[in-house]
Amino acid sequence: MKDEKPSILVVEDEPKMRRLLELQLREEGFHARTAPDAETGLQLLNKEPCDLIVTDFKLPGMSGLEFLQAAKRIDAHLPVVIMTAYATVESAVDAMKAGASDYVLKP
Repeated sequence: MKDEKPSILVVEDEPKMRRLLELQLREEGFHARTAPDAETGLQLLNKEPCDLIVTDFKLPGMSGLEFLQAAKRIDAHLPVVIMTAYATVESAVDAMKAGASDYVLKP
């Protein structure tokens, strides 16, 4: 039986942060895929399912919140973690209401 690594999709528009997350997740034993925006993230998700999504709240084009809602339409049970450097109570509540599994501050 093949031992599959859990797959994580990282959607982050900042190239250095995206690469850092990708390297860290791979080092921890995950299969990490990345996308620079929500639209690309949805294309990847439609091609190959994943076990978890980590997405930035503020993205160019479609926001992280809109991406979360679109991802949940593809797989309602898919856990999604929203990251942000600009946290507000309102944005955290909106994310959780939309189905986010967690909401974390970026370092």
